[in-house]
Amino acid sequence: MDALDAKADRKAGTAEAAWAADQAAHDALPEGGEPIKVGHHSEARHRRAVEKSWNALGKAVAAEREAAAARGRADAAAETTDRRYAPVTVARRIDKLTAELRRLERDRDGYTRTLHTNQQTGHKYVETHEAATRDYRERVLAEIEHTADELAYWEGVRAHQITAGTAAAYSRDVVAVGDLVRYAGHFHRVLKVNAKSVTVGSIVGGSWTDRVPYTEIRGLRDADGQVVRIVDGTRVTEPETSTETGAA
Repeated sequence: MDALDAKADRKAGTAEAAWAADQAAHDALPEGGEPIKVGHHSEARHRRAVEKSWNALGKAVAAEREAAAARGRADAAAETTDRRYAPVTVARRIDKLTAELRRLERDRDGYTRTLHTNQQTGHKYVETHEAATRDYRERVLAEIEHTADELAYWEGVRAHQITAGTAAAYSRDVVAVGDLVRYAGHFHRVLKVNAKSVTVGSIVGGSWTDRVPYTEIRGLRDADGQVVRIVDGTRVTEPETSTETGAA
C-alpha cells in the first residue's frame, strides 16, 4: 500500500509539473490568440511557440491520466484515502478549478474590464479582450473540457463526503451572526455572514476582523454554545454533551 501511495504521489507531482509547463507555454503565446503572420519575421518563432504549447498540453493531459489511474489503484487497495482526499483539500481544489474554469470561459468568449476611472471626469479606462480564435480557441476549448471533467470529479467526491458525514456543507444559509465557528483550533464569534466566508474578530488579537471561508470551518455552535450539525442542508442543534468531529 505504501508503494502504491508513493507511486501515486510521484505521478501527481509529475502531472502538476506538466500542467505548470503547459501554463508556461500558454503564457508564451501572443495574448488573445493572435494569428500567425505568414511571411513576417515572427512566423517561425510563432509556429514554434504554438507547437510547443500543443506538445505541453498533450503531455499534461497524459500525465494527469496516469496520475488518476495510479491514485485509483492506490485507493482501491486501501479503506481510507490519503491527504489529497481530505475534505478541506477537496473543497480548496473545487474552488481553484471553479476559478480556473471561469477564466478559461472568459478567454473563450472575450471580456472587458475597467482598469481605472478618472475621478475628475468620470471617464472609465476599459481593457477589451476579444474572444479566442483559431488555434488558440481550440486550445482553450480543450482546457475547458479537461477542467470541467476535473471539477465534476471532485464535486462528486465532495458530495460523497457530505453524504457520508465526513464533510459539512457550511454556507450563509446555515451559519448565522452570533454563531461560533471552529477554525485554527479555536471557536470564533461570527460577526457577519458573507457569500463565501464569515467575518470574525481578529484571530490573533486586535481590533480588526478576519474572514474564514466556509470550507475552512471545522465545527459550528450556536450563540449559546450548543453543537450545530448540518443535516440535508438544515441546521440541527444537539445537546451540549456532543462534540464536533472536525469535519470540514
